[in-house]
Amino acid sequence: MKSALPILLCALWIISPAHAQLTHGWNNIGTPTAVLDDLIIANTNNGAIYDSYTLFFEDLANQIYDSNPNLHTNYASSADLIAAGMFEYTVRPKPPSEVANEWFPEIQTNGNIKLLHGDFGYDKWKASQQSPNYRQNGTLSIYKLPFLDLNGDGVWDSTNDLTIANDNSTMVLGGRGYTSGGGGYVGDIIPRIIVVKPVEPTKEVQINSKYSDWFGTNTIGNPEINTIPTNQLALPLGSPVTSSVDTYIYDTNTPHRRLKARFPVD
Repeated sequence: MKSALPILLCALWIISPAHAQLTHGWNNIGTPTAVLDDLIIANTNNGAIYDSYTLFFEDLANQIYDSNPNLHTNYASSADLIAAGMFEYTVRPKPPSEVANEWFPEIQTNGNIKLLHGDFGYDKWKASQQSPNYRQNGTLSIYKLPFLDLNGDGVWDSTNDLTIANDNSTMVLGGRGYTSGGGGYVGDIIPRIIVVKPVEPTKEVQINSKYSDWFGTNTIGNPEINTIPTNQLALPLGSPVTSSVDTYIYDTNTPHRRLKARFPVD
């Protein structure tokens, strides 16, 4: 499922805690294959150097699993979705990142993502007050199929399937950097990430018949409904509909003999 994904920036929700800064920008249209989350992580903790950083996406993984019943046949938990490659994360190179060389993402089994550096030649993630080399850009890709395909039709669209957004009314710990040289763990507060289910669009049950009197005032085809003026019936989704009709089949060799059968409406 690995692919080179173009980066599409959108509006950022910016929250500025006392010691750190993490911003998100969700793009649900993104690419044909993935929803994108463009992130900017800044070390604004004066005097500290980030040795690692953890992005908390476990709750998002759980929400996706819980919100899509179609996944429950083939996957037992959100951890199975992660193992199947639902998330992919890339540290973006310079520019726009200022901290990129020899930094790598490690996707945890629960969906959290740890950002770690190598042993040699890595960019030191200093605070902005010490050096301009303080900000890292990354992109989380969430693959649309099958994970966000709510109706199971094999095609993702933003109207009928799961999308991702921020709940700006609720703030949570969205990321945490570990600083060397004192400081320990420093948390970032961001809007809570939510999975958005589509509002059930207006749908109709269409019943068509070549016999106009099936849905006429005599209600031959559907005795539960009366005063239907045409041979086409449109009802809100979930309405009771009798989609069959009594038909008599005559034995031409024995005129008084007939068979009563029920057929679906054609």
